Amino acid sequence: MKKCGIKSETLVDYIYGEIEPGGDINGLEAHISGCPGCRAELERLRAVREAGASLKVDFSADVWNMQRSAIMKELKKKKKTGMDVFEFLRGKFPAGAILAAALILMVAGAVITFFYHAKAVEQQRTFAEKSEMLQNLEVIERLDFYEKISEN
Repeated sequence: MKKCGIKSETLVDYIYGEIEPGGDINGLEAHISGCPGCRAELERLRAVREAGASLKVDFSADVWNMQRSAIMKELKKKKKTGMDVFEFLRGKFPAGAILAAALILMVAGAVITFFYHAKAVEQQRTFAEKSEMLQNLEVIERLDFYEKISEN
């Protein structure tokens, strides 16, 4: 089974006649006839199917209604909450990776904030220098004006 690459799910699909369209049923049957592991697994799965078919479940309507209402309640609860992003991430990545990514984002944010603040301070300093220069030019122009008036 594991050595030949055929999965149990494929054999279950074969037993129930649910091989996907375009699937190679003839090739699968040829493989099963030549592979003792797959033949044994196929027989085991057929025995499970037969055992399951002989079971009869006879619950009262109250039991089915309780189960149905519990499932509906759980569905409504999940519908209200929606998908939690962190729950999604925990399912996909280990906690250490999430923590490392959060730490990197925080450091990157701090660095960007620092440079943004440094740039803002530099712009304020430049503005102050230019403003002072303009004031000095106005003073010089007034002095020139007064000097011309006093010469006349």
